[in-house]
Amino acid sequence: MTILPFELALTVSAAIAVFGLGFVAWWSNKWSRGNVLFALLSFTLALWTSVDWFRDLETTALPLQVIIWRMLFYLSVALAPAIAIHLTTTLTRRPLGAAGWSMYGLGFLHFALLDTAFLLRSVFHQLQLGVELLDVGAFVGLIVNIIALFVIAALMYPTLHDRATSILDRRRAAYALLLLVAYIVAASSQFVTTPVPALVIMTVLSVAFFVMSSAALIRVKFLDIDFAALEALFIVLAAGSIVMILRATTFTEGAIALVGAMLIGLFGARAIRVVRGESRRRKELERINCELEELDIARRDFVASVAHQLRGPLGGIRFAAEMFSRGDYGPMTANAKKVMEHMRTSADHLLSLAETSLNAARVEAGVFQTMISDVDAAAELRDLAGSLDLSARAKGVTITTNFRKLPQRLKLDREAFRNVMFNLLDNAVKYTEKGTIMLDAAIYDRKLLVTVSDTGAGLSREDLSRLFKKFSRGEEGKRIAKDGAGLGLYVCKKLVDEMGGTISAGSAGLGKGSVFRVELPLRS
Repeated sequence: MTILPFELALTVSAAIAVFGLGFVAWWSNKWSRGNVLFALLSFTLALWTSVDWFRDLETTALPLQVIIWRMLFYLSVALAPAIAIHLTTTLTRRPLGAAGWSMYGLGFLHFALLDTAFLLRSVFHQLQLGVELLDVGAFVGLIVNIIALFVIAALMYPTLHDRATSILDRRRAAYALLLLVAYIVAASSQFVTTPVPALVIMTVLSVAFFVMSSAALIRVKFLDIDFAALEALFIVLAAGSIVMILRATTFTEGAIALVGAMLIGLFGARAIRVVRGESRRRKELERINCELEELDIARRDFVASVAHQLRGPLGGIRFAAEMFSRGDYGPMTANAKKVMEHMRTSADHLLSLAETSLNAARVEAGVFQTMISDVDAAAELRDLAGSLDLSARAKGVTITTNFRKLPQRLKLDREAFRNVMFNLLDNAVKYTEKGTIMLDAAIYDRKLLVTVSDTGAGLSREDLSRLFKKFSRGEEGKRIAKDGAGLGLYVCKKLVDEMGGTISAGSAGLGKGSVFRVELPLRS
């Protein structure tokens, strides 16, 4: 003799799975109103789904057990609309209000009506009043559930259609509406008789509720519950194991089913613990990444702010040095002029570094904009080469230029062009200890081709592969110049990209110099 008939096995499995899902939701945050209400929905739906099984057990149950079960059933169906509306207000972050509390009051009155009808039918079998009261209670229950359905839809509508609401919140609202509709339909079905057997209807609705709730918990973190697909799978397996125990006809079958259920439970608990541990670690990594991103943004803002503040004083130093060099304050000796020229060159260098930092911040923030104007490229390149000539000669390095038929007017972003070329020339001077630096420019195939070649430190194959990445420097270059930040070539690459051009580098190897080529399209 089995406790659970075969035809009820699937239905009871669905009921147990829904109950387990509600228990997991409540256990994850026992003091959360939303979790408690969702658990109540799950528990009551599991109760309704098991009605046919409980009715089969009534023949062997005590009268008091039957009365308790009936009262619990009537209480659950009477309060179902109020619980569903209460959960809806919680999800939409609204107060329950007088209307919601009135729904609870109406639910208790409805329960009193159903319970009175049940007691009259149980005690006074010959009276028709008990049957009539049950019919009235069924009608009232159906009307209240229909009203609740409209109230739930009205409360969810603003969240679903408000474009200012985040996509995640809209998806959560959509899942909530679907599972609440399934729940209200299940509650309504307790009061009506349909051609389709109630057993089939409740099984379908319970499975639909379980699937939609699991999808909501997994995909959109419904009720902020950290739930994995593995947990849903083990809830289903646990439900099946319990059904196997209830279906056992002998002690041996029951013992085997019980051992299997215990093994599934132990393995499931272990697997879920591992999954939750990984989830916690992932969340911690995400939190750390967010903090690092915030720190990186703060760092860029700080660098941009410092660079911007430096431009004013450096410009003043450069202007004062030019005035002294021109003799605005009287004649100067040749050595004094060299010192002033060196001050102006150093100020230009610092200004370029400040501009590089600002451009890096603009490019990374996505706010850099090219400003196209008529530019005399040859004049600009000569000026840049002249500003670095003193530093080059101090090291015994010669800068030579070769400009082939460059027009006096080219459509370029002057500041970006100067910044790129200054960085390339400055690097060439910095990393060349002796020899020459060649600055070559020409028009080729409607493009401005500028080449900066040197006889300096050179680059290895590994250096070339990461050269234009942020904070990357050649190994030999680090030995020669220890004060570099590895930001100049990164900014050059970004600026050239913004201008629609290309930049590349080549080298025959360490100690054999390097060549940088910049191609910029000419605009009409």
